[in-house]
Amino acid sequence: MPESEKTRILITGATVGGSVLSALLAHPKAKSFQITALTRSPEKVPLFNSVGVVAVVGSNKDLEKLTEHARDSDVVIACADADDLQAAKAILLGLKKRYDETDKVPILIHTTMPLETMSTNKIYSDLDIPMIESLPRTQPHREVDIEVVAAGQEGYVRTYIILPSTIYGIANTSLVELGIQNPYSQQIPALIKAGIDRKQGGATLYTTIFDAAMNGPGEPGNGREGFYFGANGEHRGESPEPTVFTEEELQKYFGGPYLGSNSRVAGRSSSVAWVEPSAHCRQPLGESQAREPKRWWRSKTPNKSRIAEI
Repeated sequence: MPESEKTRILITGATVGGSVLSALLAHPKAKSFQITALTRSPEKVPLFNSVGVVAVVGSNKDLEKLTEHARDSDVVIACADADDLQAAKAILLGLKKRYDETDKVPILIHTTMPLETMSTNKIYSDLDIPMIESLPRTQPHREVDIEVVAAGQEGYVRTYIILPSTIYGIANTSLVELGIQNPYSQQIPALIKAGIDRKQGGATLYTTIFDAAMNGPGEPGNGREGFYFGANGEHRGESPEPTVFTEEELQKYFGGPYLGSNSRVAGRSSSVAWVEPSAHCRQPLGESQAREPKRWWRSKTPNKSRIAEI
């Protein structure tokens, strides 16, 4: 296929992004893709090139570079910092320029974080758009989500926002074997260590949304209806009486509130024929697993929904 006819894809991010990139490389239409990946490590450039991926050295701080490469892309899959508003604006600026120059509507698949609540068991649904829109801008990650949705409403880009769930397993992809992708989750080890110290004991969804979005604007919900929660169950710490994290503890253990909160979700992912990963990992977050976390992480389940209470 001529290079000019290929679907041009830009992907940012590390752990989640690596799994998504692996899924794209294994996609039935992979030969029709021209994939560019943003990496902070110059030494990884030849490794990306070895699997047919164009590597660009840079990070979310390189705003002009983000705009330049988004401008040259049909699809951007953003898996980096969910709270980086300036990076999101830079990507959207590039996609706006692409639309203005080609009169074709590009696609943005943006990764955000779960909808967190500190003291309630409220269940959020990505089908309940008014409830999502009622969240204040001060809600974690919300400011970037609002920017992405607003761009979709303007019509120059079709936007899809994915909220991956807790990552239990070790990534086991060809990119891990090459040394490109970080295989380990940050979430479970952090929760285990915090629980012990306090004496309290998703990639397939991206490709499913990608395939549906490539079928045209009439397929999956996008813009204000473009939220997709990755969920197939719940988990909590093994303590029968969870206690509340103080502000000092949230900073000490996690650098902020994102793991010291509840997040319960349900919704639309099944409407785009996403097959939820089966639930293999049901062990509690106990001290024995914390001693050997890598062994405990060896689950085949890449995504599970979350209710984090330790």
